[in-house]
Amino acid sequence: MVATLYDVAIVFYGFQPTGASYLKTRHMRYLLLITTIFLTGSVYAQKMTEDERACVRQQNLAQKDYYNKEMKYYSFGLMPTNITEKGQAETIILKQYYNIEHVSMGCIVDNTLLCYNKQVDRLMKRKYGNNFWSRVSKQADSLMKTTPPR
Repeated sequence: MVATLYDVAIVFYGFQPTGASYLKTRHMRYLLLITTIFLTGSVYAQKMTEDERACVRQQNLAQKDYYNKEMKYYSFGLMPTNITEKGQAETIILKQYYNIEHVSMGCIVDNTLLCYNKQVDRLMKRKYGNNFWSRVSKQADSLMKTTPPR
């Protein structure tokens, strides 16, 4: 035997709702369900940490910079990547062909800027394909071959 909503109401409320009282209980259930969903959603929205909010802000900034053609790519490390000949060539390729400014940030890694970089990665891969960074590397190699040594 399959229990209907009417049978559940008999067990749950202890009486048989009929007519207007049945409609009231049904409406109350819907109201309770909607309220529960709304409150649950707002609780999850509040659980976002400050770091996560900062990350979302940086991703939005990257999206805005993409549309304004002012994108940057941040690199971190002891030795800036644009000191090497290959790094300089990649910096030139990023700026000339893709309008991305390469910014060397030094040793201290800023996680929010990593979020910015991830969004730049997603946008470039969406526009140019998954092999975007290998394409930049190949273009830099080609530029190094055509540029006379100093």
